[in-house]
Amino acid sequence: MENVSLIPYFLNGSIPEIQENLSLTQQSNRFQFSILNFQLFLYLNKKMELSISTPALLFPAISLLMLAYTNRFLALASLIRGLKDKYSAGPEQNLVDQIKNLRTRIKLIKSMQAFGVISFIFCVICMYCIFRGWAVASYWIFALSILAFTISLVLSFIEIALSTKALDLVLSDIENLEEENIFRKLLK
Repeated sequence: MENVSLIPYFLNGSIPEIQENLSLTQQSNRFQFSILNFQLFLYLNKKMELSISTPALLFPAISLLMLAYTNRFLALASLIRGLKDKYSAGPEQNLVDQIKNLRTRIKLIKSMQAFGVISFIFCVICMYCIFRGWAVASYWIFALSILAFTISLVLSFIEIALSTKALDLVLSDIENLEEENIFRKLLK
């Protein structure tokens, strides 16, 4: 089989030439197919440039999220200390359930903070790659940064859901809560 250089097609080629080469690579090697696929993606999106200011735009967002995560962590730590004192005075099952919920939420917040820091680090590395002129590496690292940021936000959403469960546990002492759908409540 003929070893076809893919670089000229990426730099000077047109889409039909790339598609013609696509059929050759499908016959020869899956690895070449994935390289060609990536080159086709870059060719079609070559107008999209990653400037040094693009990853820098994430800095304020990540910083604000980290501040919010730290505030949640401190609030939960204070709440756990208060519940521990109540539990020492007289153990109740409701307090045990609340403490278990808070332990899970603390672990989630630690993970949220970790992914936020990873996203921040990837942004800095991406800026360095852009500065050095390593375009392909900067795209991949920026994508990893966005992925870490997204994971952090998804974990935040899960933590918020657990927070509402914790409020239900607290309110269950005051009233018997029925499992009620919010839509049924609105229709009453």
